[in-house]
Amino acid sequence: MVCYFYFFPLFILIRSLKGNSTPHNGLLFTSLLIIGLYSFSEYPLWYTRYLILAVFLLALINTKVFNVNLKLNVLFVILCCIITVGSAYYYVQYKQYSQVHKYTLSYDYSILDEMSDDERDEFSKYQIDIVNNLPSIFGFSDYKELFIYYLLPTNSEQLNDKIAVGNRVLTKYLDVNILIKQGIYLALNDQPEEALYLFKGACTLNHNQKCNEVSKILQKLADANVKFRNINDAYIKWEIENNFS
Repeated sequence: MVCYFYFFPLFILIRSLKGNSTPHNGLLFTSLLIIGLYSFSEYPLWYTRYLILAVFLLALINTKVFNVNLKLNVLFVILCCIITVGSAYYYVQYKQYSQVHKYTLSYDYSILDEMSDDERDEFSKYQIDIVNNLPSIFGFSDYKELFIYYLLPTNSEQLNDKIAVGNRVLTKYLDVNILIKQGIYLALNDQPEEALYLFKGACTLNHNQKCNEVSKILQKLADANVKFRNINDAYIKWEIENNFS
């Protein structure tokens, strides 16, 4: 089965190259080549959004004609109905996921400083409820796990499970806050070298824009917990050596 999935697309590409080359096929082949090369550098090709685009371009390249006796009118109506219903369903789910994103990743948490303790607790429960109520939808499951990880408390409970979730999230989303959170879990789990590596990554991720923020967070953590002191000292030394301070 694995050989089939690899061999069949290659067969279509090779056949199209050996056949009559046209500007149409050249454009499609170049687009597929760009997607393939890009998947090696940043986003893997098995991401649903890139895989669908690659399959669509591959289908356009495969211009072999089959004569099939079908009632196209009926088939077309059925296909349109399926696409319409599916599009409407995914639009509704997208709106729901977008709402959760608004109150988790995109939320202005500085507002919490103006809330009372009861209001903050109520808001925290609301965040947990809207994430728990999200349905598991094909193509959206990675986002749900991201939301769950984002709301996990930064304490020493169930560290192995939290780190496992964080590792899965980091294979799909690179974000400063996620790197810092995963670094905290690793430090609490007595993995200082791995934690330091992620704190450095959080600093350098967006052209060194967040180095001061990472430094402040690490200093607060070191003041509150002895496990972060050596990590903070090593980070400061690394920051000075690389002129990031």
